[in-house]
Amino acid sequence: MPTWRAAHGAVRALARLAARFGTMRDRRRTGRARAALTTLVAASAAIPAAAAVPWRPGVRPSAPAPCRGRQLVGNFSIVRGGEGAGNVVYALELVNRSFATCTLSGLPGMQLLGRAHEALPTHVRLAGAGSATAVLVVLRHGVPAWSSARFSGDVPGAGEPSLGRCERTAYYVRARGAGAASAVLVPVRPPTPVCEHGTMSVSVLSRVRPTA
Repeated sequence: MPTWRAAHGAVRALARLAARFGTMRDRRRTGRARAALTTLVAASAAIPAAAAVPWRPGVRPSAPAPCRGRQLVGNFSIVRGGEGAGNVVYALELVNRSFATCTLSGLPGMQLLGRAHEALPTHVRLAGAGSATAVLVVLRHGVPAWSSARFSGDVPGAGEPSLGRCERTAYYVRARGAGAASAVLVPVRPPTPVCEHGTMSVSVLSRVRPTA
C-alpha cells in the first residue's frame, strides 16, 4: 500500500478514537483512551524508513544495471540456411548466468580474436541503419539476448589476398552490450575468417533469435 494511504488510515483512526473518548467524563475511560492513543502512535513510529518515501503517480523504478561480462555466457554460431551471395549469417547469443537481473541494449560491441586470443581486424556496422531501433532487453537468470551478424567468409575485400584465406580465422569473439562495463569471451562455431578486414553487418540486441 502506498505510504500516503497508510498515513491517511492512521489519521482516521486517531480521529475516531478522539471522537469516541474526547467527550467522556469518566476518568477511567479517558485513561484507556490515552493508552490506546499511545499504542497507536508507537506503532506508527515503527513503520520502516523506506515506507516513508512518498508515492508519486507515473514514477517508475529505475531499470536494472547493464550486464557485466562475468554475468554472461554465450556463443557466436552460424545460422544454417543463411548463406547466399557470398555471405553467411552468424547469431550472437548472450545468456544471463547470474541470479541478478541485468540489461543489454543497442549495437553489441564485438572484437574478433584468433586461436590464442590475439585481436583480429574487426569492423562492426549497424544492419538496417536508419530503421533499426534499439530496445532494452531485460535478462533474468537463464534468459538470452540475440543479435545477427552478416559477413563474407571467403570473398576478399580491397587489400586482401585473392588466394587462400582473406583473413586469419576467428576462434572467439569478445562481446558486450552498449554501455556495458565489461565484455564476455564467446566461441565462434565453427571458426571462420571474416573478410573485408573483419567487416560485419550487425543487428541491435533483442529477444528474437536470428533465422535464415
